[in-house]
Amino acid sequence: MMKNYPKAFIQFFYPNNKLTDRILTSGSILFILTNLLIIILSFKQLPEQIPTHYNLVGKVDKYGDKSNLWILLFVSAFIFIDLTILIQSKFIFRNYKDPDKMNQPDDKNGRKTQLTLTVLRFIISLIFLIITAYTIIISK
Repeated sequence: MMKNYPKAFIQFFYPNNKLTDRILTSGSILFILTNLLIIILSFKQLPEQIPTHYNLVGKVDKYGDKSNLWILLFVSAFIFIDLTILIQSKFIFRNYKDPDKMNQPDDKNGRKTQLTLTVLRFIISLIFLIITAYTIIISK
């Protein structure tokens, strides 16, 4: 049982085990861990009220408690886990049918969808890291 755990864990995060997927997934995990680290390191130095909402120009239009930073981290991690589960699901491949092959699943389009979701997961993790860092910098 324990011998299968590391393999199953790796398979969960890297379903295709391709270099692109591994780089993007590792980057996403690194962004989430960096987000956690900067929140932990700066939490005590932050004022009680920090910016919690920005308008389109980047100007603060709402303030809230500094514990709201944890919400950014949890939402980022939740989206990462949800997209990881979605990348694992087999319905991505079943939804693409090749009309030339009597409606057999089209693995090429399924793979493209998986890659798109992996890139999306990377970008979302990066955006949440930038928002957290920007909020901390403005607060000080």
